[in-house]
Amino acid sequence: MTAVLLLLGKTRYPATFYETSRDGKSWVTDVPFDLIDVIPDVLKNPDSHLQHLASESPSEVEGFEDIVGDSRAVRDAVGRAKRAAMRGVSVLLLGESGSGKEMFAQAIHRASPRRDKTFIAINCAALPKSLLESELFGHVKGAFTGADKNRDGAFVAADGGTLFLDEVGECDLETQAKLLRVLQPITGAGPGFRKVSRIGEEKERTVDVRIIAATNRDLHSAIKHGSFRDDLF
Repeated sequence: MTAVLLLLGKTRYPATFYETSRDGKSWVTDVPFDLIDVIPDVLKNPDSHLQHLASESPSEVEGFEDIVGDSRAVRDAVGRAKRAAMRGVSVLLLGESGSGKEMFAQAIHRASPRRDKTFIAINCAALPKSLLESELFGHVKGAFTGADKNRDGAFVAADGGTLFLDEVGECDLETQAKLLRVLQPITGAGPGFRKVSRIGEEKERTVDVRIIAATNRDLHSAIKHGSFRDDLF
């Protein structure tokens, strides 16, 4: 799985850039807040597609016009988000409430090759567990009380586009385990390809969905206290 963690605003969170490559190599790099980007050694010899994306200038990327601000913090966050948008990786946005996480998620989608596809936002904190899982994964008729017909979830509805999981840190451990299963990469497929099954159904469907997640929680602390899965993070 390839992922980028983007810090939004000067908050209690550590300034950390986290990335994993397709071959499983990973880096966790603490960086000064005024550093625009961190590119690990593996990107010095990428395949031709990634090399083309990495060579593009962030200033040429469209989609971030709604994000206004000229402070160093805003410029740095926009620069990282533009690079993430061009590369098509999954993104985790960390920041306090009101720091503009959903605005950044929408901008990343608009600046990506998926811009003409669906952008779906799910607030993981706004729904009880049973309804949240149905919203995410869908269900088949009879899977639970009130499931009177088959229904596809957000992963299927966002096929080809972007799924924004807001307040993902509020998911309980059981839902986190199901998310982790869906987020596992498919061997030999592109980074967005995943397998998902509806509640009450064993058959899996393959979808191509970019994941952008966000939380205002300190996930390092949540992991330490056992309320968030380290492997999902």
